[in-house]
Amino acid sequence: SKEQVEIVIDFIKSFKRKETFVLVDPVMGDHGHLYATYSKEMAESMKDLVHYADILTPNLTELVTLLDRNYPEVIPSKEELGQMCYELSLKGPQMIVVTGIPIDASHIMNFIYDHGKTSSIIVDRIGPDRSGTGDVVSSVIAGGYLNNHSFYECVKKATEFSSQCIAYSEEIGTPTYYGLCFEQYLSELGDF
Repeated sequence: SKEQVEIVIDFIKSFKRKETFVLVDPVMGDHGHLYATYSKEMAESMKDLVHYADILTPNLTELVTLLDRNYPEVIPSKEELGQMCYELSLKGPQMIVVTGIPIDASHIMNFIYDHGKTSSIIVDRIGPDRSGTGDVVSSVIAGGYLNNHSFYECVKKATEFSSQCIAYSEEIGTPTYYGLCFEQYLSELGDF
């Protein structure tokens, strides 16, 4: 709810220090539409929360929503994505990864903006969308960043790890709404 987002903002204000970082995964919608449970007030509150993020992990729908833009009819170019991330960085976050951008039927791009520098990581699309993929990606990024890895390394590890978990989930026939079967691969994150 809008009130919950405001509580999070107040909490961040009370503990944010120079040595801490805040990762925000906006979780607002997908495929050009906000989730049915999302109100206009919640979306506005999320725009306020973005100001406190050091790392932001929106998908394309969330990126354009946070910038008050319409969902594009064609996938934006890397230059356009870089410009949108730059505009969003003016509101606070200096490390942004736009996750899960479909570039064709077989590949997904994760576009990285890191203090003005851009790069991307392309992975194979494995099966249909799975609930919780963004949660896994954000968690691996946060863990890697806490262990002093570069933002690029964190995103790379997160995409590799989630791809491995999705492939396994597909292999064993796990329903998509169960999310990713990641438990058996957690030990691979031990040295990261």
